[in-house]
Amino acid sequence: MPEYSATHFSPPAPTARASLIHPDTGRTLDDVPMLLDTGADIPLVPAEALRNLGVETLPDLYALEGLARIHIPLP
Repeated sequence: MPEYSATHFSPPAPTARASLIHPDTGRTLDDVPMLLDTGADIPLVPAEALRNLGVETLPDLYALEGLARIHIPLP
């Protein structure tokens, strides 16, 4: 049974601790809390984790929109 986190999600949601690996440098980041969303079309990786790995991201090209139709631009 996965751990449920009430710290970052309301209502609490299933999470796992993951290790991320930079595809070019091989640098790793361990113990990254990730949402387990089996219905997601794509995985979401915390932006802070990507920055810590040195992964370049595309600014302001994506946004999240949930079932409540709340539109959240990503930094």
